[in-house]
Amino acid sequence: MMDDKDFSLQQEDKEKIETSVKLHTPLEITSYTLPKNMEVYIQEVLSEFLLQCHQDHMIEYLKFCVGELLTNAKKANTKRVYFKEKNLDINKELDYNEGMVFFKEETLNNIDHYLEEQKKAGLYVKLVLQVDENFVKIEIRNNAVLTRFENQRIIEKISIAQQYDSIEDVFTKVLDQTEGAGLGIIIIILMLQKIGLSKQNYKVFTTDKETVTRIELPLNEKISENLDFLAEDFARTQTTVPVIKKKLCELNKLLNAPDISISELLDFFSKDVTLCFLLLKDAIAAKKHCCSLLDAIDYHGIKNLKNIFTESNPQIRLINGPNPENDWWEHSSRVAFYAYNLAKNFPPKNAITPDLIFVYAMMHDIECVFLSVITDVQRNKINEDSHVNAISDVALEMFYNERCHCKAGSLLAASWGFSECVTEIIRYHNAPERISEAYKDIINYVYLADIVQYYIERKVEYYQLNQNVLHYFGIDSEGKLDYIVKQIQSVY
Repeated sequence: MMDDKDFSLQQEDKEKIETSVKLHTPLEITSYTLPKNMEVYIQEVLSEFLLQCHQDHMIEYLKFCVGELLTNAKKANTKRVYFKEKNLDINKELDYNEGMVFFKEETLNNIDHYLEEQKKAGLYVKLVLQVDENFVKIEIRNNAVLTRFENQRIIEKISIAQQYDSIEDVFTKVLDQTEGAGLGIIIIILMLQKIGLSKQNYKVFTTDKETVTRIELPLNEKISENLDFLAEDFARTQTTVPVIKKKLCELNKLLNAPDISISELLDFFSKDVTLCFLLLKDAIAAKKHCCSLLDAIDYHGIKNLKNIFTESNPQIRLINGPNPENDWWEHSSRVAFYAYNLAKNFPPKNAITPDLIFVYAMMHDIECVFLSVITDVQRNKINEDSHVNAISDVALEMFYNERCHCKAGSLLAASWGFSECVTEIIRYHNAPERISEAYKDIINYVYLADIVQYYIERKVEYYQLNQNVLHYFGIDSEGKLDYIVKQIQSVY
């Protein structure tokens, strides 16, 4: 959580926004008094976020909308401390009407006092930004639950907005002095209409603790279609598996040793994602469900393994090694290990074993692995296909920056014969709430193991982790998460 800040957007902030968009994690900014410098900072974050989502044309309109909603939320918090100070019950109609008579005048004349009081009361205003595969979510939250009077006013303003075609009409025909001009919500609806949205994209609701105002933006349709094409094209172009030459040589020594040890083989495969990929693909396709590494070794037998893991195998493309600055081999191995240990310490509720969860986790970022060592020939083919099919440069850049790695990885695994279980895990490992019911338990282990690595690297913060997944593991505080992280790191 980023609390009150007195500086402008930094490179570190931009990197966190980029990670948030890539991993579909929420981004939050919380303030208790919403000073001017914080408003400026929020507008900068919003602009950068929308740029990352390629919604540039909406920036100025949404900056206005968010500014208005932040002010409304801040005013709602001020109203709570004002009513309390006046010994009025904000939920009683007579008290509400009495309190609103001088609310605006008295709070404006003594605003510093009331802001300090709402800070003492822990009343906050929070911006939440999040993108997923369907829409971009912008939320303003404050922990002052709407009264039925306030809720009714909002409904009326949204209804009134439908009667006007322009903002100018509103200023000349609508006036409501009880809580200011009363034009904010109406203008917001008209602003949203200017960028092709409607009142359906604007939602106001309450939880037991908060009032939430949400604007939902559809993703850039053209870019989404472009990325779908690139994901499919990428899967089609991957006819070989990149294998580190040194690792293949070491594996061959193991396979040809007279006293070959299955445990040594297991250990070796468990540390290399593309060797696992080759080992598993035929076994999984044959058994129609995901098997463990041990099952796959047993399925092939030593003789067949020798035939698969040879330089003459046309499915193998030898490489010198991964990019040391972007080592997806290491990331995949580490995440698989974390997931395995989570499953050992928090046994799954179904029949899935830690060995199987290890396999799912090892495969989760397979597109990133292949993409990190893509050949010039493969890249040129994708670029040529993109040119022929009028794919935008923006979408192409997003693709090479792993912005559709979940879908592309899922399609890649499917094209190599992997089961639905594997492809579903790959597809939704950043969005566990969207996976099929049959795989919901499994995805929790893969999601947490993956996101924990970003947490360790300080690329995401505790609040950004999926709360349902944390609840599944009984993690209700950052301290508990840190303890678990420390334990699994210590045995890696």
